Amino acid sequence: MIALPLEAPGADPEKAYRTLQAQFALRGTELVKLADGSFIAARWGLVRPLATLAEAEAFLVRIGGAPS
Repeated sequence: MIALPLEAPGADPEKAYRTLQAQFALRGTELVKLADGSFIAARWGLVRPLATLAEAEAFLVRIGGAPS
């Protein structure tokens, strides 16, 4: 479960990203932050573009990860 709400004021976005990245890894999926600030989730050569951390979190729940 993610300790900090992703959109909370004062939340460290890098820590939120790293925590979410670890949650994805537990599901066998890689979460990568791109230079433009968006993200991709990748597994088995398939890639899912994700615009925000909140969108990445929602996708994590869809693939069976723990909701925050």
